[in-house]
Amino acid sequence: MASLLFWGLVALRILATTDNHIGVDPWWASPLFLLTVLAGGTWWSANRRAAGATLMILGVLSLVGILLLDRLDILVEYEAWLERGMPARPF
Repeated sequence: MASLLFWGLVALRILATTDNHIGVDPWWASPLFLLTVLAGGTWWSANRRAAGATLMILGVLSLVGILLLDRLDILVEYEAWLERGMPARPF
């Protein structure tokens, strides 16, 4: 649930403002997604394969999503945005 809430807030932030910088580093949410992958692996081993696979896929896709947000300059921490030369959002 927390993973879905995070992505809802990210989508709201992207749609609500045209700036691509934010005061908080999106990578700070990565422990949440690592725990999601770990929980999925635990559920997978407890013979709840569908729920475990869903959690693992959600966690891995979320980590990839954070990587893309950062590398494509869609949502970047303010200090990193300044260091990169204040790039504009690609869309």
